[in-house]
Amino acid sequence: MGVASGSGFSGNDGNLTPFGDVGDNILESFRGGNIYYHLAGIAATALIVETGSDFTVEHYFNTHPEYGRWAHPIVFTEQFLPFVAGGSLLAYGIIGRDKQTLGASFAVIQASLIELVYNSALKAITGRPHPDWRHVSNKYFWFTDSCRS
Repeated sequence: MGVASGSGFSGNDGNLTPFGDVGDNILESFRGGNIYYHLAGIAATALIVETGSDFTVEHYFNTHPEYGRWAHPIVFTEQFLPFVAGGSLLAYGIIGRDKQTLGASFAVIQASLIELVYNSALKAITGRPHPDWRHVSNKYFWFTDSCRS
């Protein structure tokens, strides 16, 4: 059995494609027990927004640049690692003519793109923008006065 059969990444002609079955893969993420992950994400977002903890964290790192310098590589890695991993697998699969690795690269790239679009759409729909700690009242800051700048 080849990767093209049953991998979810086959085109109509049986060749691997990066966007094969993308619609089915998106729908599958909402089926069965997967729906609980979506509901947990919605509940966690509501909790984060309601408590103001995202604003508090944003404020802390913006007013403590010595720690913010440590956070930038972490954020950068979190955002781009899936694409670097998928691109590396893609290059390895093409160079080595390895269909299994190529299928894995398409899975990583497709999942990363779906996640990016999904999160952007959720933020647009819910109206939850990036935290702006400069324009928020003090009611959101739950840390002590000694931490404030």
